[in-house]
Amino acid sequence: MPSWRVKDGPTGLRLGSVTDLGFESERLSWAELLLLRLRHVQVFVLYFPSRFDLECDTLVEDALRTFGKNTGAATSVNFWDTTDPELTRVLGLFELKVPPALVLARGLEAANKRKAPLNPSDIYCISITDSHVLCDRAQLAAAVNAAHEVVSHGDPKEITGFVRARAAGDFLAAVGRLSRSAAELLLKHGVTVGAPGGFSFRVGSG
Repeated sequence: MPSWRVKDGPTGLRLGSVTDLGFESERLSWAELLLLRLRHVQVFVLYFPSRFDLECDTLVEDALRTFGKNTGAATSVNFWDTTDPELTRVLGLFELKVPPALVLARGLEAANKRKAPLNPSDIYCISITDSHVLCDRAQLAAAVNAAHEVVSHGDPKEITGFVRARAAGDFLAAVGRLSRSAAELLLKHGVTVGAPGGFSFRVGSG
């Protein structure tokens, strides 16, 4: 039975099978899969293109490259290789059904670099799957900026606790204390908040 790690493919990240890892693919979470890439960032942005070279894909990829350039080294922008035969497996780890989809995951680097890295059990992600949001640059910018504000400045331990308890109301209240506008934008554009292990809830429309 193969084990897996993330490798760099010709057009983005992809799964590669290896034999020297200590966990099997069936037990692998997205956090374990991306662990090495999460270690030195606060926010890990990952886009799964549609595999049809849609105008929406071009829009999202161009917007994210601009976003990554303007947010600094603490935010890592990445794209999944659409030729990866294991694409469906990876989408499933994030509880995503089909591309296109955009994920912003909390990395392990603390907001204050003088503090110790986060515990891997305290990371979560915010996913955007609504095509109306992804394919409209203004809506995409608003949704990504709101999600990025939460992931980079929210309390990861607190938020992960809300996700595991599926306490959407408590999550929105915490986001509102951090940024009222971010909470309103997440509700407006609709996102899914998830943690490794199959915990998730949806907030907002879409």
